[in-house]
Amino acid sequence: MQRIYLVVLSLFVFQLRAYAQPKWELNTFGGFSNYLGDLVDTPFPYANTMMPAFGIGVGFLPKPSFAFEFNASMVNFTGDDQNIGGKIFSRRSFSFTSRAVELSINTRWEPLGAQRYQQYGNFSGMISPYVYVGAGILFVDAAPDFSQSKSDNYFEGINEDMKNNAPTTAFAIPVGGGLRFDFRENFAIDLRLGVRAAFTDYLDGISFAGNPEANDWYMTGGLNFVFRLGDKDTDKDGIKDREDLCPRVAGVISAKGCPDADGDGLEDLEDLCPYKAGVMELNGCPDRDGDKIPDAEDDCPGIAGSPTAGGCPDLDGDGIQDALDWCPGEAGGKLLNGCPDCDHDGVINWYDKCPEVPGSPLYAGCPLELYDRDYDGFANDIDECPDLAGTAAGCPDADADGVADSLDKCPDAPGETGSLGCPVITKNELTTLEIATKAIKFETGSAVLIQESISNLQQIIPIFMKYPNYNIEIRGHTDDVGEETRNQKLSEKRAAACYQFLMDNGIAPSRMKYVGLGEAEPIADNRYLQGRKLNRRVEFVLHQFYSGIETH
Repeated sequence: MQRIYLVVLSLFVFQLRAYAQPKWELNTFGGFSNYLGDLVDTPFPYANTMMPAFGIGVGFLPKPSFAFEFNASMVNFTGDDQNIGGKIFSRRSFSFTSRAVELSINTRWEPLGAQRYQQYGNFSGMISPYVYVGAGILFVDAAPDFSQSKSDNYFEGINEDMKNNAPTTAFAIPVGGGLRFDFRENFAIDLRLGVRAAFTDYLDGISFAGNPEANDWYMTGGLNFVFRLGDKDTDKDGIKDREDLCPRVAGVISAKGCPDADGDGLEDLEDLCPYKAGVMELNGCPDRDGDKIPDAEDDCPGIAGSPTAGGCPDLDGDGIQDALDWCPGEAGGKLLNGCPDCDHDGVINWYDKCPEVPGSPLYAGCPLELYDRDYDGFANDIDECPDLAGTAAGCPDADADGVADSLDKCPDAPGETGSLGCPVITKNELTTLEIATKAIKFETGSAVLIQESISNLQQIIPIFMKYPNYNIEIRGHTDDVGEETRNQKLSEKRAAACYQFLMDNGIAPSRMKYVGLGEAEPIADNRYLQGRKLNRRVEFVLHQFYSGIETH
């Protein structure tokens, strides 16, 4: 048995030398083992049958929370029927001692294992639970003692067990768990407890004389001392010194072990922007829009642009940002806000009326002779009379009313544009007309003007003479007293009397016409005296014959 244990120990030492890598750990175990079999009649082992146990092992961690354990353990068992008590077991009086070597391969799952190394690989000690399960081979050397038995009932079973009393090899399934206490990065202690289902009934050397229908079990528990194996890490940043560019200053993996405050993978000493994550090409400075211009130097840090335009978009590549470029689709000069000037006269092409001939900004980029050939101040392209100097859209305007002579119906009298250059009667003059015409009266029942009416007509003749562009319609009206036919004729005669008076006083007959409307268009109620008085009237309606405007 001792030889077997020495061979196993030598194999583990060889593996330790061959595979001492950062993901490996060395375990040494010290504790107790206990037995549950033919000499135990309870579901749990007896406390007074605990025996010393120890072992060594190697662990491999492919992932922080998962490990394979290769263990070799020396365990001891003992049992005695006297521990059970009772007449039957006192007479049977079996006892035993056993030694065993267990070689096992376990898988260990530690749920919190990944938290041991925090962000940037820095170690953080913790208390972490784990569970394990595996498979093993058990080499058992049992020494049963039947000499104290006082009963002949077990004679045949004892003889059978004595025949089989030889070192036994059996398969075992370890299952258990523990708590790992980290004391340092490379050292921890486990509080460990587990049970083994042994596929043999000879852990105690007793089977046929006991209970041959059930295999034996055993358990182990104690302290497991864990030594994590890895390269030296002077600054304790989780990066091996041989891979650490800053082995004496704690750093991060992304910066190969050097400090990197902004986490951009470039160590702080080489990082021009050590507190803002950036890109390698710009010495660690940020470039949000990816245009290879650092944000601190980029006038448009959120939009990719051109280096010649301060990092802002420049569609035409003239070095002027599109937002400031008056001609973003055409390359131009800075003095002209990014617009082209083909003839180099200081006037941008789209404003230059002569883009291929140098000119003056005063003449839209043209020489004066090409800009205004009649020299009247109106450019040729807007001059309606480009060969005749004038003030009305470039055309002559004798009365200076803003209407060209060719369109002015009153070329010698200043007027208004809306009346084709003719004057428009004023409000005061209209008021005079209204007052005068309301006072025109006739002899009762006749068309003879009274003297007062003649004076009123003489007041409005100068107004008609002043505005030759107005035609005059004279409308006669009566009340409804008398026959309608007679009233109709009377209204015509009265309108004709006014027509004749105006003609006799210089108003051209071509400008006038008259009509009698009788009692057809009253403006008041004929039932009353005042109403009939208002209805007996003569109206003068002015027609501005060039514009079609009618004025009462």
